[in-house]
Amino acid sequence: MIEIRGRVIDAGSRKPLPARVNIHHLDSDQGFHARSADPAGSAVPYGVKRFERSIETHTTLSAHPFVADVPEGEIKIIAEHGPEFATRTWK
Repeated sequence: MIEIRGRVIDAGSRKPLPARVNIHHLDSDQGFHARSADPAGSAVPYGVKRFERSIETHTTLSAHPFVADVPEGEIKIIAEHGPEFATRTWK
């Protein structure tokens, strides 16, 4: 496993934002939860398997840096703050 670190910030003000973060390992088709990297932060994991191939995994994070452990390989990270903000995706 490798450790990835990140934070979600407003592009204009550069201030930290709370967000829903989805971390998906593309090689294994598996989702991973993040955790807060700050003791003052919070992380609420969500994971639901609705059908055999329909699995939703994300974490709602406070406006603090986050960390996650993922296997080596290509991952995709999606960060969402709300409908008034654009969703960002990184690979």
